[in-house]
Amino acid sequence: MKRCAGISLLAVSMWSTALAQVDVLSHRPGLWAIDPDGPITRWVEIHNLSDAKSTGIFHVEVLGLRHGDPAWKVQHLVPHLAITQAALQRSVVKPLKQGSVYPETFDSAYSQWQKTRDAGGDASVCESTVTACISQGAVGDGRR
Repeated sequence: MKRCAGISLLAVSMWSTALAQVDVLSHRPGLWAIDPDGPITRWVEIHNLSDAKSTGIFHVEVLGLRHGDPAWKVQHLVPHLAITQAALQRSVVKPLKQGSVYPETFDSAYSQWQKTRDAGGDASVCESTVTACISQGAVGDGRR
C-alpha cells in the first residue's frame, strides 16, 4: 500500500510541476483563460506574441463574459496590460481556441501606454499576476 501512495504522490507532483511550467509562447492563438471573477469568465488575449519572445514583456487585453450572456456582450475589462512572462505564466489556467476580439480597444490603450513610457512616465509592467495587478490598479495606459 505504501508503494501505491508513493506513486500517486509522484504523479500529483509531476502534474503540478507541468502546470507550473506552462509555456505561454507555445499557444499560437495567444488566448488564455485566467481565474473567473464571480459570474464573469475571464481570459487574456496576447497581442504581441512574436515580439514577447525577445522582449519578455507581453501586451495583453483582459476580456470577460458573464455566464449566460451571448458572445457579442464580451467585456473589455482591461484594454491593455503590460506583463512579464513569469507573471503571465502564473496567471493563466488553460489555453483557449476562441475569444479573440477586434483590436481597436487594445490598440488605443497600448498607444497611450507607449506615449507614457516614451515621455518617461509611469508605464507600469505587471510582475505578480493579472488578477493582482488588476486589483492593485497597476494596469492599462500608465495611469493608476
